[in-house]
Amino acid sequence: MIARLFACIFVVTTPPLALRAQTPEVAAEPRREAWKYASLVVSTLEQGDNASFPAIGAWLSDFHRIAGKLDAKDTAKPFPAVNCDALVTRNPRFWAAYYQIPPGDPGLALLHSALLLSGGEAQRATAIATFGLQRPGIAPEFRYALSAVLSHAKSAQAASAELVRDGVKRQDDHDFDGALKKYDEAIRDWPGNSLAHYQRGFTLRAKALAGTGKTGAPVANAAIADPPETLAALALARRHDPLLVMAYQGADQSVSRSFMPLLRKAVPAWNTIRKRSEPASRETLIVLASACREAGIDEYALALRQLLVATGGRYQPDDHAFIAPCLRRLAPGAPTESTLGLLAGSPPIAMRPPIAAADDALMRPPPKEEFLGPPAPPAPEKPKSAGKAQKPKPKPKKKQKVS
Repeated sequence: MIARLFACIFVVTTPPLALRAQTPEVAAEPRREAWKYASLVVSTLEQGDNASFPAIGAWLSDFHRIAGKLDAKDTAKPFPAVNCDALVTRNPRFWAAYYQIPPGDPGLALLHSALLLSGGEAQRATAIATFGLQRPGIAPEFRYALSAVLSHAKSAQAASAELVRDGVKRQDDHDFDGALKKYDEAIRDWPGNSLAHYQRGFTLRAKALAGTGKTGAPVANAAIADPPETLAALALARRHDPLLVMAYQGADQSVSRSFMPLLRKAVPAWNTIRKRSEPASRETLIVLASACREAGIDEYALALRQLLVATGGRYQPDDHAFIAPCLRRLAPGAPTESTLGLLAGSPPIAMRPPIAAADDALMRPPPKEEFLGPPAPPAPEKPKSAGKAQKPKPKPKKKQKVS
């Protein structure tokens, strides 16, 4: 069923946009396409009886409240902005539904990444789709769809990225006002462009330093305190791309604490994953998940942990210890506490059938030898059957010679 649904959208999905000046509607086209993918996954979630999965039903109600306000099929109308933080990332009902779907489900990765892209979060959509592709044995239609999200996320920012490059050239020439103008244009074209926000903050710092007549590189904590506009721009850069390590600057201690785990562990692991055509090793995923948790990038940490849960086939006690603080920081509320209670309970949390099947055997580590106790003693020899004692055979007599 789902294969036929995806076959339909593959026909209508637009190819990656060429690099050109984008009108607001052209810039919105990748978001429109992403919403279509999300809607198809939702239609699959609605199949069957969801009475046993109330968290899924509660989040589907949230989705339909948003869907009722837009029409992704009508290209004559502007595609409105989708608040993906309210619908997904910060929504405790989304995460309650998330944990009623089998861990590491590629269909769930598609839903998550497509909704982020429909809300203009291209970098976060790229990360979640890339994580989803780390699951071996994905059905071809879902691998195609996740790859399409990556393609649309890249094309969505193409014109904005070109404006950022123009701004960097102007900043290098100390034309700070000209550079800021280019960055503002880039942000108007794609508000979620993390590099545009970062470069804007960097240029504001350089301009402030130049205004004092002091010399030196415009680095954080240099000759002057950062202007508030710089700190705000860096915060937006981190929000739109949590792995943009150079945006972790400033006097905020929570930001400073995130810097080292990102620099030493998360970014190297991320670069390994995104450059590979094959799924990354379990060890690489463990490093990235732990670093994201340590850096407070909870959305990524939770998605990666689910991939690791899939390798073992079920939740373990240390999974709950990992998930609980991330989920409480990200989406506090009664649904979150209920979900954590179910994850810690026995029997295990009830889950609906997978959206997209994957070959779990390809991902799981080889089973460890089980200890079944000390070896059994050797079986005693079977006693011979009792009976009459056999007489020894007499020795043959020597024949006497006849004289």
